[in-house]
Amino acid sequence: DFIVETRMRHLSVNWVAAFLQRHPYAKLLDVSAAHEREAGLFPQGHHEPWLTSDPNPEFLAHTLQHIQFDDYVLVICRFGIRSHDAATLLES
Repeated sequence: DFIVETRMRHLSVNWVAAFLQRHPYAKLLDVSAAHEREAGLFPQGHHEPWLTSDPNPEFLAHTLQHIQFDDYVLVICRFGIRSHDAATLLES
C-alpha cells in the first residue's frame, strides 16, 4: 500500500531558499497578504492569500489548481500562523 507521510515544520527563510535550490520541482505556496508579498522574499512561489478581509473563500479551490496530491509543498507566510492554518487545511 502507498503511505503518505506529512509533517509540518517551521522553517527559516535560508532553509527554504536552500531547499528550493536543491529541489527545483517542490512547490512554494505563499499565503501572505498581497501587501506582505510585495517584500518579495520568494517571488517564484504561487501566491494565494489565506485571508482577504475575512478567510479567503476561494483559497482551497484556487490552490488545488496549482498543486497535486503528491507534490511536495512548502507553505509560507510572514509569521507562520496563516501558513500553519493553510497547511492544516491542505493536509486534511
